Amino acid sequence: MVPYVITPDSIAANRDHGQANKDTDTYSTPRSKPWREANSASRSEAINLNSVAGSYATRNYRLELLRHYRYQVAPWLDICDLRHTFGIKVVRMAMSAEQLLFGIMALSQASIIETSAFQQQNPWSIKQTAELTVERLPLSMPPLDFTEAAILSLLQALQNLVSDVSQTWRTRPNSDVGLLEVLVQDAYKSNILSAAYWMFVRLELGIALANDMAMRIPLPSTPTHYLPLLARTGDVSERVSHFTHTALWLCAKALALCHQREMAHDRSTSRGSVEDWILTFRELVQWYESRPHEFQPMVEMDSECLSGSDSEFPLLLFAKGAGTFSNQLYHTALVLLLQCKPRTAQLQQYQSTLLSPLWHAQRICGIALNNDSRESWDPCLLASLLIASKYMTHETQQQEILRGFQRITKITGWDISQYLVDLRDDWSTLEDA
Repeated sequence: MVPYVITPDSIAANRDHGQANKDTDTYSTPRSKPWREANSASRSEAINLNSVAGSYATRNYRLELLRHYRYQVAPWLDICDLRHTFGIKVVRMAMSAEQLLFGIMALSQASIIETSAFQQQNPWSIKQTAELTVERLPLSMPPLDFTEAAILSLLQALQNLVSDVSQTWRTRPNSDVGLLEVLVQDAYKSNILSAAYWMFVRLELGIALANDMAMRIPLPSTPTHYLPLLARTGDVSERVSHFTHTALWLCAKALALCHQREMAHDRSTSRGSVEDWILTFRELVQWYESRPHEFQPMVEMDSECLSGSDSEFPLLLFAKGAGTFSNQLYHTALVLLLQCKPRTAQLQQYQSTLLSPLWHAQRICGIALNNDSRESWDPCLLASLLIASKYMTHETQQQEILRGFQRITKITGWDISQYLVDLRDDWSTLEDA
């Protein structure tokens, strides 16, 4: 039989070609082997769907998994990456590393299962009945190089999250510190390792925000380039990625400052602590004022200006996912930072709205509740909305937020019902206070 092979181009060519055959064979990502340099020259130039991975599902189903990954999963992974690292480059890597092919298809399958559970449809009648592990792979499989091992580790983390967001957030899986200490060195480069690093940051930030904990991931010591100059660069991909990464870094920095102050009350008003806080605050202001047009809203209206709308939150719409993502994290960072504002910080020169955690929380709700695009959602944005929701004391606001979470779950398949129980408890506590 002639091997059936697939390339990124053939995925696109078959995008609208029929439906997959029903199949009940499933699998999960294999555990990563110790990485070492491998001779990629001896590997296949295309994905062989009749290979080892192919023995666990029908050929049409495997093709559907790859198509779903390319058009439903990769876009939100590449939310701030115009070079489409996960949608194109990682797929190309899977042509010569079958472990990555397993990882991609397992992640895709988890996404299909969770999304269909809330959309009342499942065209493939998938049941999780079989688990594929490294022990079931041939020992002769080629070894992974470092980049491949890093991507496989990330795909495994993503699969765990997509399969059960609440459980992953609650249990908080241990991060591979050694791997992340290497990846952080590539944080501001334009390569696959950089994309992998920032995806790990997004996953960890979501966990930390949802649980009000400090992050356990190494961060670059400083944000990226001087933002006013970067805003004028002609390289759109570089501009978008670096502005997004800066917003992500600043949100992580704000969270770190809050927890540093909680753990060291006696130093909370020390000169160094206050200076760090003010520096981060000013960097956030600079980020906002330097935003290029990709990060500015198409529409921004306060709730009282929305005729015919019963929403109590402002309307903020962005053209691209990077704008939605970055602006919501900007407001999240300021909510966090203003929660732990030093008493001696002098901020009289700033407008009162900028210094109001409630104002920023309402902005977060306005962005999130008007975000109906699957590719513009990320787990840390879901956690961000949880934080902002705790500020809403009116019942009409709370009901609007709960309806919003239901809609988000239907769009993404991410069920955080356990955390919504906690949110209702927080609201009840506010009513009783």
